Amino acid sequence: MGTATVMLVGDDVYEDLFGAGVELQAMLADEGLATRVRIGAGSLREPASASGPHAPDDVIALYRAAGELDDDARRGLERAVAGGAGLLAVHSTAYLEDDALVPVIGARYLDHGPRPHESRFAVGLAPHPVTEGVEPFELEHEHYRLAVEPGVDVLAWRDAPYGREPLVTAHAYGRGRVCYLQFGHDLRAWGSTEVRRLVTNAARWLAQPARTAAEAAPTTRPIDAEDTDRP
Repeated sequence: MGTATVMLVGDDVYEDLFGAGVELQAMLADEGLATRVRIGAGSLREPASASGPHAPDDVIALYRAAGELDDDARRGLERAVAGGAGLLAVHSTAYLEDDALVPVIGARYLDHGPRPHESRFAVGLAPHPVTEGVEPFELEHEHYRLAVEPGVDVLAWRDAPYGREPLVTAHAYGRGRVCYLQFGHDLRAWGSTEVRRLVTNAARWLAQPARTAAEAAPTTRPIDAEDTDRP
């Protein structure tokens, strides 16, 4: 059985952070991942080893809301994903104070776009393992306008007044895979069968490291020897 950690950073003043933690843990566990929930990013500061309390996870689901990752935690996240861990970055995790994690997450929050900042919209889908079996659907949700990094695939979108707005993205980072999910502002998202299917599909895809030369992507800095010891 693989392992996963749902990592909640910050507070739920603006987002339903802890409600999302409960739902994400249940969905990842349903995919056969032994899943725990951690409050804060402290475990990222310790280099992962093959065994012990900081053994590497197959999947990290990171939901960050109104809280920053310090430099050690950011380096730890980069190291984990580059080494082969899958990263599911949820909703406001893309709200970044600087550029340090943009290449890892693959998408960055710009703003909410023009008002209204929330509406009901149709979700378009592109073929990918993350979207397999997901039917086109509608959802009422908060809007984000995103900047997406070159080489990142847009898997789901909505048609906004200013153009097509990405909702779900995927890419490889080092030996790891990353999926950004814009959904998750509140429990309405987790009540959607199709959103839940996106999460479980993503968990299955993320749990397999990017092993082929065609898929594995270079990182933006040299990876230390300790970063590459993941089998």
